[in-house]
Amino acid sequence: MNIMKQQVEKYGVQKVSIAAVIVLIVAFMLYNLISNQMYKSDLFKAMDQMEIGIKKAEVMVDQYEEVWNGAIESDYGYEMDNGETAWDFDEAINMQYDIFKEDGNLKELESIREVVRDTMKDLRNPPSKYEKAYTHVVSMYAHFISYAKLGEEPKGSYQTYSEKTDTHLGYYDTEKDKLKAVID
Repeated sequence: MNIMKQQVEKYGVQKVSIAAVIVLIVAFMLYNLISNQMYKSDLFKAMDQMEIGIKKAEVMVDQYEEVWNGAIESDYGYEMDNGETAWDFDEAINMQYDIFKEDGNLKELESIREVVRDTMKDLRNPPSKYEKAYTHVVSMYAHFISYAKLGEEPKGSYQTYSEKTDTHLGYYDTEKDKLKAVID
C-alpha cells in the first residue's frame, strides 16, 4: 500500500507540475497578445494624432505661403485677412504670425505636438513584432515635428520654405505608407 501511495503522490505532483507549466505558458501567451494589441493601438493613436497636427500645420503653411507670395508680388501692399496692409513680405509674415497667435492656431499646434510627443514616449521599447513599425513611426514623427515647426514659424527664403515644407510633408507621407504596410 505504501508503494501505491507513493506512486499516486508522484504522478499527482507531476500532473500538478504539468498543469502549472501549461497555465504559465497560456498566461505568457495572453500577456504577449495583449501587449502587442496595446502597442498596435498606441501606434494607431500616434498616427491619428500626427494626422491632426499635419492637417493643422498644412493650413498654416498654406496661409504663410499665400501671404508671403502675395506680398512679394504686390506693388501696392498686401491686404491681410484682418484688413491690415503689409508693405513687404517680412511684415506680411509677421502679421500672419500674429493672426495665428491671436486666433489660437499656434497654441493649438503646439498642444498637438506635446500630445504626440507624450504618445511617442509610450512607444519606446516595442515588442519584437513591431520593431520595423517603430522605426517608421519615429521617422514619421521627425518629419511631423519639422513640418509643424515650419507651420508655426517660417524661416528662410520663400523658395527654401516651400521646398522644405514639401520635402517634410512628402517624407512624412512616405513613412506613413511604410508604417501602414508593416502593421498587420
